[in-house]
Amino acid sequence: MDWMIGILLVALVAAVFFHWYFSHKARTRERLLIIEKGLDPALLPRQEGALKNFRFPWMKIGVVVASAALGLLVATLVVNLPAVKANNDHLELIATGILFLFAGLGMILAFFAGRQKDNN
Repeated sequence: MDWMIGILLVALVAAVFFHWYFSHKARTRERLLIIEKGLDPALLPRQEGALKNFRFPWMKIGVVVASAALGLLVATLVVNLPAVKANNDHLELIATGILFLFAGLGMILAFFAGRQKDNN
């Protein structure tokens, strides 16, 4: 199991590196083509300007995490009910399903909350 986590970590680092490398390569190639055509490279949009308008979606993440925590709480309460404990064949499946259900509902709620905030 530990080797799988290692492979996933290496794959994640490789994916981030290749994304950075190819986007940097494309930006450099685009800049060189503009210079070869005799145009001013200042016409290209700056990467720093895009970061000024970026706002991290704390509210969306908060809604998803809170709904997942609520799903974990509900799953714990449901699994500990005497009627459910008597039929203990699928307790883990029930708990996992409730957790993912609440996390999915949180994502939907976060989408609509972010959409209302963007419209204002």
